[in-house]
Amino acid sequence: MTAVFLGGIAYATVWLDGQSSQEFTGKTYVVDGDSLVINEAKLRLVGIDAPELRQTCKKNGQDWPCGIKSRQALSALVKQGGVVCISEGLDKYDRWLVACRNTAGSMNAEMVRQGWALAYGRYSALEKSPRVARKGIWIGEFERPQEWREAQRGGLASLVSFNANVVVSKLRGIKKRFLW
Repeated sequence: MTAVFLGGIAYATVWLDGQSSQEFTGKTYVVDGDSLVINEAKLRLVGIDAPELRQTCKKNGQDWPCGIKSRQALSALVKQGGVVCISEGLDKYDRWLVACRNTAGSMNAEMVRQGWALAYGRYSALEKSPRVARKGIWIGEFERPQEWREAQRGGLASLVSFNANVVVSKLRGIKKRFLW
């Protein structure tokens, strides 16, 4: 029994050690507006959510590639050089959640400041300025990236555009079948 207990403690210690903060530097590949790969490690910028690469937004009634533009904005920050990312744990997809800096400062904060990402938590105060100035994705209409992802997977967000008259008509038909 003692051996099992000590074995559990040893396993937990190794697991927790693997969850500790790590630093990532080196060749950086930009996946989209909030995801990077550094030396084969998959990284997700913590505290922000940018449009997905294939996501489009609307400006003056026209679709425009806001996901691609967001990726370009993050690429420009990477090109400034000196990228260092510090991990804060793993997400549910086993990507490292990271706060990244370049020679100019926080890349996470800068993506929000430029209007190319939405803020979650610590960067929320930075979101007002680009929204008011209509910078980045705020220049027109957009679907929140999380809702867009859910719609692509067929989640509940895809039901937002349903036709209520069709639903009511179907429900009446079901009610008639069960009452007669």
